[in-house]
Amino acid sequence: MTSPLDPRLTALINPDLLFAEPERFSDMGFWHEHIPFAFVLMDLLAPRNLVELGAHKGDSYFAFCQAVVRLGLPTRCHAVDSWHGDVHTSAYDDKVYEDFSAWNERHYASFSTPMRMTFDEASAKFTDGSVDLLHIDGTHTYEAVKHDFETWLPKMSERGVLLFHDSNVHREQYGVWKLWQEISAGRAHFEFLHGNGLGVLITGSAVPQKFLEFAELAHAMPDAVAALFQAFGQRVARGARSEAQALRIAALETTQGGLFRDLDTARKEQDSLGKAHAVLIEQRRLQEERLAAIERELAAVRHKLTATNAGIATSEAELARVYASNSWRITAPLRRLGKLLRRE
Repeated sequence: MTSPLDPRLTALINPDLLFAEPERFSDMGFWHEHIPFAFVLMDLLAPRNLVELGAHKGDSYFAFCQAVVRLGLPTRCHAVDSWHGDVHTSAYDDKVYEDFSAWNERHYASFSTPMRMTFDEASAKFTDGSVDLLHIDGTHTYEAVKHDFETWLPKMSERGVLLFHDSNVHREQYGVWKLWQEISAGRAHFEFLHGNGLGVLITGSAVPQKFLEFAELAHAMPDAVAALFQAFGQRVARGARSEAQALRIAALETTQGGLFRDLDTARKEQDSLGKAHAVLIEQRRLQEERLAAIERELAAVRHKLTATNAGIATSEAELARVYASNSWRITAPLRRLGKLLRRE
């Protein structure tokens, strides 16, 4: 087997690109192992128009865009996706598109355009022979990927190169491998089997010479080329996992900090409620004391009123007795006065 560091191979490759750190990672790790090849591919092909069908969270697409900036290429990039999901990704909400669009706006808006539409709708916006590099990574059923290939093949230029991701996945509902076997026969091509597989198909008749030389070596010594890019791809994937773990730890620490703040707030609220409770208890004690004083005062008033009523009753009885014992002294003079009046 030829060494992965074969001088014919490394003469075509800028080693800085193999060691370049990707700026964008998501939790979709299937394409991470192909990012070093994406950097090298952009250097060798220098496409004028790049289209990706199925951009999703942008790991592959933004690797291409990063290479455009790093290499100072005049490439126009187009990401086509409904950003609603499919049978393989399942449905997802608008946050995926919003995150993709925000990253694109911050870093690549001058040359990169997200196209939120179906692949067929997007195909009508490109003239035949206008696309140099096409990455097909949408729905992976045989029927869907064959339709995408046949629809977009006329759009490929004389410099055209086609990429098919998941060419080495043989699970149910995955048919890229089957289409790849059909269309690669009789055409210039090579394939990486790592990272779920990536088929590279040359469709143009005037592909840059550097890329043709690379393709010839990749076809002639597939083990060497695969070993080189798999090794650097796994390095990227490990970095992505480390970054994901770091982000997870940071998220957990942020959550932990929030919980500590909530706990501190709860304790302060508890202290405040405890103080308020103590105030209420004291207020209740004072009110109970005041109520008891009022009840004592009321009892005293009631007692005094009872005594007063008893005194009044005694006085009335004495008055009645006096009146009864002395009534003749009042009535006798009145009778005499009456007689005198009648005489007159």
